[in-house]
Formats: sequence, C-alpha cells, structure tokens
Amino acid sequence: MTRRRETGRVFRVRTAGVAIRDGCVLVHREEQPSPWTNSALPGGGVEMHETSDAALVREFREELGVDVRVGRLLWVADNRFVQSGERWQEIGFYWEVLVDASLASAGGETTRESDTFFGGEARLQWAWHPLGRLSEIDLKPSFLVEGLRDLPKSTRFLVHGDAEIPTGP
Repeated sequence: MTRRRETGRVFRVRTAGVAIRDGCVLVHREEQPSPWTNSALPGGGVEMHETSDAALVREFREELGVDVRVGRLLWVADNRFVQSGERWQEIGFYWEVLVDASLASAGGETTRESDTFFGGEARLQWAWHPLGRLSEIDLKPSFLVEGLRDLPKSTRFLVHGDAEIPTGP
C-alpha cells in the first residue's frame, strides 16, 4: 500500500467512492468499540502502481463483494488530521460510483476487512445515509457534509484539515 508510518506521523494515498441513490449516500463505520469512531465513504488504500479508480473497484469487490463502475473524479484532497495521537496526511481521490442493482441492495450488513498495515481486522457496518442528515453523523473528511449535497461540476482540489495540526516534526 502507499502508506508510510514514522514516529507520530502517517502518510497514505486513499481512494473513496461517492455512491448516491434516492437521496442517500453509502457510508461505513467500524463496529464499536474502535479508535475510528467516524463514518467514511467506502474505499481504501491505493497499491503501488495501481490507479486510484482501479483501486476503488478492487476495494468495493473486497469489502462488499460487488463490482462497480467508476464515474468522474469529484475531488482530490490533501487531508490532514490527528488520530490516536498520530498526525496523518492523506491524499484522497473521491470518485463518483455508478449505482446498479447489486450496489443498491448493499447496506445494513457488517463486513470484515483485514488490514496488514495496522495489524488487525476491522468489522465495517454499512448504511445508506440521507444526504440532508449528514451533519448528524461524524462524517470524515468533514468537507463531504456540504460537498455531497452539491457535487462539483468539475474536479476540485482541496487542502483540508479536520483538526488543529501541531507544527514541528
């Protein structure tokens, strides 16, 4: 994966899918308790020499067992946040996902995901969440709360931070 960890710092490249149907967006959240308490769009790490759209197709297949078609690139975000005392920098590619019958039936289930980088297994809970009620969940990165309600007409690049990032090494 395109991740690197140093003392107190993590860098990764992530791809995520924006799947919208009937005024709802597909999100997942780790089963609690977990250090990751927020909801997120489905996706995951981009492997070395893999395109971000191909990685998204792979992640949907691995996590939900469905093949998806990827639409247009909506956002590229240089996202910075703190998680469990570590400073993260995440380069995120946010792709439109075209919803078909197999994806539309997703949601409500829990799936398992192994993560060799973090040395564990995650249990992900899936749901279609109403776009008008995104502020009721802790969706990260937070720019998505407003952004998903009004998708950009062309690809946007963002520099975003969900927390005060300490300066220094």
